[in-house]
Amino acid sequence: MQKFESNAAISSVSVLDKDKKAIIAGREVLGIVDLRNMKDFVNFRIGTKMNMNNKRIFVTASPNGAIVLWDADRIKQEKMISEHKRSINKLHASQFESATFLSASQDGLVKLWDLRSKLSSKLTFNGKADAVRDVKYHPFSAYEFIAAFENGTIQVWDIRNPMIPEKKITCHNGVTLSVDWHKDGRWIVSGGRDKIVKVWDIKGDLKKPIYSFQNISSVSNVSWRPDFNQIASTSLLTDYRVHVWDITHSYVPSMTFENHSNVITCIKWLDSNNLISVSRDKTVCSQNIQNSYELMKTFNKTCSTFGLDDQVYGSVEKFEESTNDKTICETPTGKVPIGASIIYRKLSRINNASKSSINIPVTIIVFDSVADVSENAILCEKLGLFELFQFWTTLQFILENSAVNT
Repeated sequence: MQKFESNAAISSVSVLDKDKKAIIAGREVLGIVDLRNMKDFVNFRIGTKMNMNNKRIFVTASPNGAIVLWDADRIKQEKMISEHKRSINKLHASQFESATFLSASQDGLVKLWDLRSKLSSKLTFNGKADAVRDVKYHPFSAYEFIAAFENGTIQVWDIRNPMIPEKKITCHNGVTLSVDWHKDGRWIVSGGRDKIVKVWDIKGDLKKPIYSFQNISSVSNVSWRPDFNQIASTSLLTDYRVHVWDITHSYVPSMTFENHSNVITCIKWLDSNNLISVSRDKTVCSQNIQNSYELMKTFNKTCSTFGLDDQVYGSVEKFEESTNDKTICETPTGKVPIGASIIYRKLSRINNASKSSINIPVTIIVFDSVADVSENAILCEKLGLFELFQFWTTLQFILENSAVNT
Protein backbone atom coordinates (compact mmCIF):
# COMPACT_ATOMS: atom_id res chain seq x y z
CA MET A 1 0.00 0.00 0.00
CA GLN A 2 1.26 3.47 -0.95
CA LYS A 3 0.02 6.67 0.63
CA PHE A 4 0.22 10.39 -0.13
CA GLU A 5 -0.63 12.98 2.52
CA SER A 6 -2.01 16.35 1.47
CA ASN A 7 -2.55 19.44 3.61
CA ALA A 8 -6.37 19.31 3.57
CA ALA A 9 -9.34 16.95 3.31
CA ILE A 10 -9.86 15.42 -0.16
CA SER A 11 -13.35 14.98 -1.62
CA SER A 12 -12.71 13.63 -5.12
CA VAL A 13 -10.14 11.87 -7.31
CA SER A 14 -9.85 11.30 -11.06
CA VAL A 15 -7.20 9.18 -12.78
CA LEU A 16 -5.17 10.21 -15.84
CA ASP A 17 -4.54 6.74 -17.27
CA LYS A 18 -1.80 7.55 -19.79
CA ASP A 19 0.25 9.66 -17.40
CA LYS A 20 -0.30 7.46 -14.34
CA LYS A 21 -1.33 10.51 -12.40
CA ALA A 22 -4.38 11.36 -10.30
CA ILE A 23 -6.12 14.70 -9.88
CA ILE A 24 -7.28 15.26 -6.31
CA ALA A 25 -9.67 18.00 -5.23
CA GLY A 26 -11.24 19.37 -2.08
CA ARG A 27 -12.35 22.68 -0.59
CA GLU A 28 -8.75 23.61 0.24
CA VAL A 29 -6.71 21.38 -2.07
CA LEU A 30 -6.37 20.93 -5.84
CA GLY A 31 -3.48 19.20 -7.53
CA ILE A 32 -2.01 16.23 -9.36
CA VAL A 33 -0.28 13.28 -7.67
CA ASP A 34 2.13 10.94 -9.43
CA LEU A 35 0.80 7.43 -8.73
CA ARG A 36 4.12 5.77 -9.51
CA ASN A 37 5.80 7.11 -6.39
CA MET A 38 2.96 8.89 -4.51
CA LYS A 39 5.39 11.77 -3.82
CA ASP A 40 5.53 14.18 -6.74
CA PHE A 41 2.70 16.66 -6.31
CA VAL A 42 1.67 19.63 -8.46
CA ASN A 43 -0.24 22.12 -6.35
CA PHE A 44 -2.64 24.29 -8.35
CA ARG A 45 -3.10 26.56 -5.36
CA ILE A 46 0.44 27.94 -5.65
CA GLY A 47 0.84 27.65 -9.44
CA THR A 48 3.72 25.17 -9.65
CA LYS A 49 4.69 24.26 -13.23
CA MET A 50 4.51 20.70 -14.50
CA ASN A 51 5.57 18.87 -17.65
CA MET A 52 2.92 16.79 -19.48
CA ASN A 53 3.17 15.15 -22.90
CA ASN A 54 -0.05 16.65 -24.19
CA LYS A 55 -2.17 19.60 -23.22
CA ARG A 56 -4.91 18.46 -20.91
CA ILE A 57 -8.01 20.24 -19.71
CA PHE A 58 -9.80 19.08 -16.59
CA VAL A 59 -12.97 20.28 -14.94
CA THR A 60 -13.91 20.94 -11.32
CA ALA A 61 -17.21 21.89 -9.69
CA SER A 62 -17.86 24.22 -6.79
CA PRO A 63 -20.49 24.45 -4.02
CA ASN A 64 -22.02 27.54 -5.66
CA GLY A 65 -22.88 25.61 -8.83
CA ALA A 66 -20.02 26.91 -10.96
CA ILE A 67 -17.99 24.69 -13.31
CA VAL A 68 -14.32 25.64 -13.70
CA LEU A 69 -12.08 24.57 -16.60
CA TRP A 70 -8.36 24.22 -15.86
CA ASP A 71 -5.30 24.00 -18.12
CA ALA A 72 -3.18 21.28 -16.52
CA ASP A 73 -0.06 22.31 -18.44
CA ARG A 74 -0.04 26.02 -17.64
CA ILE A 75 -1.57 25.51 -14.17
CA LYS A 76 -4.21 28.15 -14.65
CA GLN A 77 -7.96 28.58 -14.78
CA GLU A 78 -9.32 28.88 -18.31
CA LYS A 79 -13.09 29.28 -17.99
CA MET A 80 -15.86 29.45 -15.43
CA ILE A 81 -19.43 28.46 -16.27
CA SER A 82 -22.38 29.19 -14.00
CA GLU A 83 -25.68 27.54 -14.98
CA HIS A 84 -26.59 25.34 -12.05
CA LYS A 85 -28.36 27.24 -9.28
CA ARG A 86 -27.13 25.02 -6.47
CA SER A 87 -24.14 22.85 -5.58
CA ILE A 88 -22.86 20.30 -8.11
CA ASN A 89 -22.58 16.82 -6.60
CA LYS A 90 -20.91 14.90 -9.42
CA LEU A 91 -19.16 15.25 -12.78
CA HIS A 92 -18.61 12.40 -15.23
CA ALA A 93 -16.67 12.57 -18.51
CA SER A 94 -17.62 10.59 -21.61
CA GLN A 95 -15.23 7.80 -22.60
CA PHE A 96 -16.32 8.26 -26.23
CA GLU A 97 -16.00 12.04 -26.61
CA SER A 98 -13.23 13.47 -24.45
CA ALA A 99 -14.68 16.97 -24.74
CA THR A 100 -18.11 16.09 -23.33
CA PHE A 101 -19.18 15.51 -19.73
CA LEU A 102 -22.25 15.41 -17.49
CA SER A 103 -22.94 17.39 -14.31
CA ALA A 104 -25.38 16.37 -11.56
CA SER A 105 -26.62 19.09 -9.25
CA GLN A 106 -28.54 19.73 -6.07
CA ASP A 107 -30.97 21.78 -8.20
CA GLY A 108 -32.40 18.49 -9.58
CA LEU A 109 -30.89 18.85 -13.06
CA VAL A 110 -28.37 16.89 -15.11
CA LYS A 111 -26.59 18.92 -17.81
CA LEU A 112 -24.59 17.80 -20.84
CA TRP A 113 -21.55 19.94 -21.71
CA ASP A 114 -19.17 20.14 -24.66
CA LEU A 115 -15.87 21.94 -24.09
CA ARG A 116 -15.68 22.82 -27.79
CA SER A 117 -18.89 24.86 -27.64
CA LYS A 118 -19.63 28.23 -26.07
CA LEU A 119 -20.03 28.78 -22.34
CA SER A 120 -23.38 27.01 -22.10
CA SER A 121 -24.70 23.47 -21.75
CA LYS A 122 -25.90 21.52 -24.77
CA LEU A 123 -28.80 19.69 -23.08
CA THR A 124 -30.62 19.72 -19.74
CA PHE A 125 -32.37 16.72 -18.19
CA ASN A 126 -34.96 17.27 -15.46
CA GLY A 127 -35.75 14.10 -13.51
CA LYS A 128 -38.35 15.89 -11.36
CA ALA A 129 -37.16 13.91 -8.38
CA ASP A 130 -35.28 16.22 -6.01
CA ALA A 131 -31.49 16.63 -6.07
CA VAL A 132 -29.23 14.51 -8.29
CA ARG A 133 -26.47 12.82 -6.26
CA ASP A 134 -24.60 10.84 -8.94
CA VAL A 135 -24.39 10.37 -12.71
CA LYS A 136 -22.57 7.83 -14.91
CA TYR A 137 -22.24 7.30 -18.68
CA HIS A 138 -23.13 3.90 -20.13
CA PRO A 139 -20.00 1.71 -20.59
CA PHE A 140 -20.45 1.22 -24.34
CA SER A 141 -23.23 3.54 -25.45
CA ALA A 142 -22.44 7.21 -26.04
CA TYR A 143 -26.13 8.12 -25.71
CA GLU A 144 -27.17 6.59 -22.37
CA PHE A 145 -26.48 7.49 -18.75
CA ILE A 146 -27.88 6.81 -15.28
CA ALA A 147 -28.59 9.32 -12.53
CA ALA A 148 -29.20 8.82 -8.80
CA PHE A 149 -31.74 11.00 -6.97
CA GLU A 150 -32.43 12.02 -3.39
CA ASN A 151 -35.93 10.54 -3.46
CA GLY A 152 -34.39 7.05 -3.60
CA THR A 153 -34.75 6.45 -7.35
CA ILE A 154 -32.35 6.00 -10.25
CA GLN A 155 -33.24 6.98 -13.82
CA VAL A 156 -31.89 5.73 -17.15
CA TRP A 157 -31.73 8.45 -19.81
CA ASP A 158 -31.09 8.59 -23.55
CA ILE A 159 -29.65 11.95 -24.62
CA ARG A 160 -31.55 11.67 -27.90
CA ASN A 161 -34.75 12.02 -25.86
CA PRO A 162 -34.02 14.66 -23.19
CA MET A 163 -37.65 15.20 -22.21
CA ILE A 164 -38.32 11.98 -20.29
CA PRO A 165 -36.20 9.14 -18.82
CA GLU A 166 -36.21 5.72 -20.46
CA LYS A 167 -36.63 3.93 -17.12
CA LYS A 168 -37.21 4.72 -13.47
CA ILE A 169 -36.29 2.38 -10.62
CA THR A 170 -37.29 2.85 -6.98
CA CYS A 171 -34.12 1.67 -5.29
CA HIS A 172 -33.78 2.80 -1.69
CA ASN A 173 -35.67 3.98 1.35
CA GLY A 174 -34.11 7.40 1.44
CA VAL A 175 -31.42 9.03 -0.67
CA THR A 176 -29.65 7.10 -3.44
CA LEU A 177 -26.06 8.28 -3.05
CA SER A 178 -24.11 6.40 -5.73
CA VAL A 179 -24.57 4.33 -8.91
CA ASP A 180 -22.34 2.48 -11.37
CA TRP A 181 -22.72 0.43 -14.55
CA HIS A 182 -21.50 -3.14 -14.88
CA LYS A 183 -19.24 -3.64 -17.91
CA ASP A 184 -22.02 -5.61 -19.68
CA GLY A 185 -24.25 -2.52 -19.67
CA ARG A 186 -27.15 -4.51 -18.23
CA TRP A 187 -26.52 -4.51 -14.49
CA ILE A 188 -26.52 -1.38 -12.33
CA VAL A 189 -25.31 -1.17 -8.75
CA SER A 190 -26.72 1.45 -6.36
CA GLY A 191 -25.90 2.48 -2.81
CA GLY A 192 -28.17 4.44 -0.49
CA ARG A 193 -28.70 5.99 2.89
CA ASP A 194 -30.67 2.88 3.90
CA LYS A 195 -27.26 1.11 4.28
CA ILE A 196 -27.84 -1.32 1.41
CA VAL A 197 -25.93 -1.98 -1.82
CA LYS A 198 -28.28 -3.28 -4.53
CA VAL A 199 -27.72 -4.75 -7.99
CA TRP A 200 -30.40 -4.25 -10.67
CA ASP A 201 -31.00 -5.88 -14.04
CA ILE A 202 -32.39 -3.07 -16.22
CA LYS A 203 -33.72 -5.62 -18.72
CA GLY A 204 -35.40 -7.71 -16.03
CA ASP A 205 -37.81 -7.18 -13.16
CA LEU A 206 -37.20 -3.67 -11.83
CA LYS A 207 -39.39 -4.18 -8.76
CA LYS A 208 -36.67 -5.93 -6.79
CA PRO A 209 -32.86 -6.20 -6.98
CA ILE A 210 -31.16 -9.38 -8.11
CA TYR A 211 -28.54 -9.03 -5.34
CA SER A 212 -28.24 -6.92 -2.18
CA PHE A 213 -25.60 -6.39 0.51
CA GLN A 214 -26.25 -4.95 3.96
CA ASN A 215 -23.74 -2.38 5.31
CA ILE A 216 -23.32 -0.95 8.81
CA SER A 217 -23.66 2.64 7.58
CA SER A 218 -25.07 4.68 4.69
CA VAL A 219 -23.38 3.75 1.40
CA SER A 220 -21.57 6.73 -0.13
CA ASN A 221 -19.72 5.12 -3.07
CA VAL A 222 -20.15 1.99 -5.19
CA SER A 223 -17.90 0.83 -8.04
CA TRP A 224 -17.70 -2.40 -10.04
CA ARG A 225 -14.32 -4.11 -9.98
CA PRO A 226 -13.07 -4.39 -13.60
CA ASP A 227 -13.42 -7.91 -15.09
CA PHE A 228 -15.08 -9.28 -11.92
CA ASN A 229 -18.61 -9.55 -10.55
CA GLN A 230 -17.46 -7.72 -7.45
CA ILE A 231 -18.37 -4.30 -6.04
CA ALA A 232 -16.30 -1.89 -3.96
CA SER A 233 -18.28 0.23 -1.50
CA THR A 234 -17.62 2.86 1.16
CA SER A 235 -19.71 4.36 3.94
CA LEU A 236 -20.90 7.87 4.60
CA LEU A 237 -20.30 7.69 8.37
CA THR A 238 -18.50 5.67 11.07
CA ASP A 239 -16.99 2.98 8.79
CA TYR A 240 -13.65 4.12 7.33
CA ARG A 241 -13.00 1.00 5.24
CA VAL A 242 -13.41 -0.04 1.60
CA HIS A 243 -15.39 -3.29 1.31
CA VAL A 244 -15.32 -5.43 -1.83
CA TRP A 245 -18.44 -7.59 -2.20
CA ASP A 246 -18.79 -10.70 -4.34
CA ILE A 247 -22.30 -11.25 -5.71
CA THR A 248 -22.14 -14.90 -4.59
CA HIS A 249 -21.53 -13.92 -0.92
CA SER A 250 -24.09 -11.37 0.18
CA TYR A 251 -23.45 -11.40 3.93
CA VAL A 252 -19.69 -10.95 4.24
CA PRO A 253 -17.31 -8.81 2.11
CA SER A 254 -14.76 -10.80 0.13
CA MET A 255 -12.06 -8.21 0.81
CA THR A 256 -11.61 -5.17 3.03
CA PHE A 257 -9.06 -2.33 2.94
CA GLU A 258 -8.35 -0.56 6.23
CA ASN A 259 -6.00 2.29 5.39
CA HIS A 260 -7.92 5.45 6.35
CA SER A 261 -8.69 7.12 9.67
CA ASN A 262 -11.68 9.17 8.49
CA VAL A 263 -14.57 8.94 6.02
CA ILE A 264 -13.62 7.82 2.50
CA THR A 265 -15.01 10.30 -0.02
CA CYS A 266 -14.15 8.76 -3.39
CA ILE A 267 -12.77 5.52 -4.89
CA LYS A 268 -11.44 4.61 -8.35
CA TRP A 269 -10.21 1.29 -9.74
CA LEU A 270 -6.90 1.65 -11.61
CA ASP A 271 -7.32 -1.91 -12.90
CA SER A 272 -8.80 -5.14 -11.59
CA ASN A 273 -6.18 -5.44 -8.84
CA ASN A 274 -5.45 -1.87 -7.76
CA LEU A 275 -7.74 0.67 -6.12
CA ILE A 276 -7.30 4.38 -5.34
CA SER A 277 -9.17 5.93 -2.40
CA VAL A 278 -9.22 9.46 -0.94
CA SER A 279 -10.50 10.58 2.42
CA ARG A 280 -11.23 13.39 4.82
CA ASP A 281 -8.09 12.25 6.66
CA LYS A 282 -6.16 14.17 3.91
CA THR A 283 -4.64 11.05 2.34
CA VAL A 284 -4.59 9.29 -1.03
CA CYS A 285 -4.12 5.50 -0.78
CA SER A 286 -3.12 3.17 -3.61
CA GLN A 287 -3.85 -0.39 -2.54
CA ASN A 288 -3.53 -3.84 -4.09
CA ILE A 289 -6.02 -6.64 -3.42
CA GLN A 290 -3.17 -8.86 -2.21
CA ASN A 291 -2.89 -6.55 0.79
CA SER A 292 -6.59 -6.67 1.63
CA TYR A 293 -8.07 -8.21 4.77
CA GLU A 294 -10.19 -11.29 4.03
CA LEU A 295 -12.64 -11.64 6.90
CA MET A 296 -14.12 -14.91 5.65
CA LYS A 297 -10.84 -16.72 6.22
CA THR A 298 -11.00 -15.91 9.94
CA PHE A 299 -14.40 -17.52 10.52
CA ASN A 300 -14.79 -20.49 12.82
CA LYS A 301 -15.82 -23.30 10.51
CA THR A 302 -16.98 -25.65 13.27
CA CYS A 303 -20.74 -25.81 13.85
CA SER A 304 -23.62 -28.23 14.30
CA THR A 305 -27.36 -28.45 13.70
CA PHE A 306 -30.30 -30.87 13.73
CA GLY A 307 -31.56 -32.12 10.36
CA LEU A 308 -35.15 -32.79 9.32
CA ASP A 309 -34.36 -36.52 9.49
CA ASP A 310 -33.61 -36.31 13.26
CA GLN A 311 -29.88 -36.68 12.61
CA VAL A 312 -27.27 -34.30 14.03
CA TYR A 313 -25.08 -32.73 11.36
CA GLY A 314 -21.73 -31.10 12.08
CA SER A 315 -19.26 -29.12 10.03
CA VAL A 316 -15.57 -29.05 10.94
CA GLU A 317 -12.60 -27.52 9.21
CA LYS A 318 -10.68 -30.05 7.12
CA PHE A 319 -7.17 -30.60 8.47
CA GLU A 320 -4.14 -31.08 6.26
CA GLU A 321 -2.95 -34.69 6.09
CA SER A 322 -0.02 -35.24 8.46
CA THR A 323 2.91 -37.49 7.59
CA ASN A 324 4.92 -36.70 10.72
CA ASP A 325 5.19 -40.03 12.56
CA LYS A 326 6.54 -38.32 15.69
CA THR A 327 3.17 -36.73 16.49
CA ILE A 328 1.11 -39.81 17.32
CA CYS A 329 -1.82 -39.97 19.74
CA GLU A 330 -3.32 -43.16 21.17
CA THR A 331 -7.09 -43.27 20.62
CA PRO A 332 -9.80 -45.90 21.12
CA THR A 333 -9.61 -46.58 17.38
CA GLY A 334 -5.82 -46.76 17.09
CA LYS A 335 -2.87 -44.42 16.52
CA VAL A 336 -3.69 -41.16 14.76
CA PRO A 337 -1.27 -38.38 13.67
CA ILE A 338 -2.05 -35.05 15.34
CA GLY A 339 -3.96 -32.72 13.01
CA ALA A 340 -4.80 -35.40 10.46
CA SER A 341 -8.26 -35.45 8.91
CA ILE A 342 -8.33 -39.22 9.57
CA ILE A 343 -9.42 -38.28 13.11
CA TYR A 344 -12.93 -37.61 11.94
CA ARG A 345 -13.02 -40.21 9.19
CA LYS A 346 -12.17 -42.98 11.69
CA LEU A 347 -14.84 -41.92 14.14
CA SER A 348 -17.69 -40.90 11.87
CA ARG A 349 -19.42 -41.79 8.65
CA ILE A 350 -18.86 -39.16 5.93
CA ASN A 351 -21.99 -38.12 4.08
CA ASN A 352 -20.53 -37.81 0.57
CA ALA A 353 -23.83 -36.54 -0.81
CA SER A 354 -23.59 -33.34 1.23
CA LYS A 355 -21.57 -30.57 -0.35
CA SER A 356 -20.82 -27.09 0.91
CA SER A 357 -22.14 -24.22 -1.21
CA ILE A 358 -19.45 -21.79 -0.08
CA ASN A 359 -15.74 -21.74 -0.82
CA ILE A 360 -14.60 -22.89 2.62
CA PRO A 361 -12.90 -26.30 3.10
CA VAL A 362 -15.24 -28.29 5.33
CA THR A 363 -16.17 -31.91 5.98
CA ILE A 364 -19.86 -32.71 6.53
CA ILE A 365 -20.38 -35.48 9.10
CA VAL A 366 -23.39 -37.60 10.06
CA PHE A 367 -23.27 -39.02 13.60
CA ASP A 368 -24.68 -42.51 14.10
CA SER A 369 -24.65 -42.46 17.90
CA VAL A 370 -23.79 -40.51 21.02
CA ALA A 371 -20.76 -42.78 21.40
CA ASP A 372 -19.21 -41.30 18.24
CA VAL A 373 -19.60 -37.80 19.64
CA SER A 374 -18.17 -38.77 23.03
CA GLU A 375 -15.17 -40.45 21.41
CA ASN A 376 -14.45 -37.36 19.33
CA ALA A 377 -14.60 -35.14 22.44
CA ILE A 378 -12.08 -37.35 24.27
CA LEU A 379 -9.75 -37.38 21.28
CA CYS A 380 -9.82 -33.60 20.77
CA GLU A 381 -9.06 -33.03 24.47
CA LYS A 382 -5.99 -35.28 24.20
CA LEU A 383 -4.82 -33.46 21.09
CA GLY A 384 -5.27 -30.03 22.69
CA LEU A 385 -7.91 -28.97 20.16
CA PHE A 386 -9.96 -27.14 22.77
CA GLU A 387 -12.41 -25.37 20.45
CA LEU A 388 -13.31 -28.66 18.81
CA PHE A 389 -13.44 -30.30 22.24
CA GLN A 390 -16.11 -27.77 23.26
CA PHE A 391 -17.98 -28.48 20.03
CA TRP A 392 -18.14 -32.24 20.58
CA THR A 393 -18.90 -31.86 24.30
CA THR A 394 -21.82 -29.55 23.54
CA LEU A 395 -23.16 -32.03 21.00
CA GLN A 396 -22.86 -34.84 23.52
CA PHE A 397 -24.80 -32.82 26.11
CA ILE A 398 -27.57 -32.00 23.61
CA LEU A 399 -27.93 -35.58 22.43
CA GLU A 400 -27.93 -37.10 25.93
CA ASN A 401 -30.56 -34.64 27.17
CA SER A 402 -32.62 -35.17 24.04
CA ALA A 403 -32.59 -38.91 24.69
CA VAL A 404 -33.72 -38.39 28.33
CA ASN A 405 -36.59 -36.10 27.27
CA THR A 406 -37.88 -38.60 24.72
